[in-house]
Amino acid sequence: MRAKLIYFSFFISFCYNHLIAQKTSLTEQAIKEIYLQSMQRDRSLSYTIFKLGVQQLLAQDSTVCKDKLIIVDYSQASTKKRFYFFDLTQKRLLLKTFVAHGLNSGDIYPRKFSNIEGSFQSSLGLYHTSETYCGDHDLSVRLDGLDPRKNSNVRMRDIVIHRAAYANESYLKQHGKLGRSLGCLAIPEAITDDMIELMSAGVGVYVYGRSY
Repeated sequence: MRAKLIYFSFFISFCYNHLIAQKTSLTEQAIKEIYLQSMQRDRSLSYTIFKLGVQQLLAQDSTVCKDKLIIVDYSQASTKKRFYFFDLTQKRLLLKTFVAHGLNSGDIYPRKFSNIEGSFQSSLGLYHTSETYCGDHDLSVRLDGLDPRKNSNVRMRDIVIHRAAYANESYLKQHGKLGRSLGCLAIPEAITDDMIELMSAGVGVYVYGRSY
């Protein structure tokens, strides 16, 4: 009898997980449609990177929201707007802006990435946002890494999303490049508190880059 109960419990769990997977899966055609409608004529973010981010997001459990996704494309120079915030349900690009990379990741292009505390490098892979807090850079968003190899230490390293003067377009115009963070995703000071709040509480963050 006990064996039957265990089997029944396993069967229910399998069916539930399969149902959840079905609900959060998208065909390649559906992902392409979201990309085309969100980006319109803009191709600064490649479809390949977008698809990788969406697929990794959909592979996560229910603690990570599936309706929104931030993609940071560190294959682009810091002179480019390489921070993309998507509403996948509405098929809209909510925000495209500048974002700084880690001090020891590189100059204009980040080439080195690390999961090690004290490296002052950016970390790649999929994260999710967590709670907001007010710190040295006002309202900011804490991050938790979802990749054990690439970003599992971001909480311990205090890697967060925050605003900074060195991520402003005016800084770029003056210096020819953005300033660099200690590994955080630093975005311009003009980004509103409402937008910061919208990024919080379980939104997926996919950070892409090429190591050299």
